[in-house]
Amino acid sequence: MKLSDWMLKNNVRNKDLALKLGVTVQSIANYRGNKRIPTHEVMNRILETTSNAVAANDFYHHETDIGHCKALEVSEPVNKQVRDV
Repeated sequence: MKLSDWMLKNNVRNKDLALKLGVTVQSIANYRGNKRIPTHEVMNRILETTSNAVAANDFYHHETDIGHCKALEVSEPVNKQVRDV
């Protein structure tokens, strides 16, 4: 399940989830907008918070029209490359 879907289903605001996960509201917006992938540490907190409803694979955007996936940026300042997988 996508993070946005889980948040809508559970009536959770960006601000509330950001506080719970210990990240910024902008980070939540980036995760929801497919602009960044959470770090391993944050992903573990997302798994715990969502009772495993949102998994790491849910942060990868699948482009079915061209038959491949694109890896998104990891939300760490030192790793800002976007790679095609």
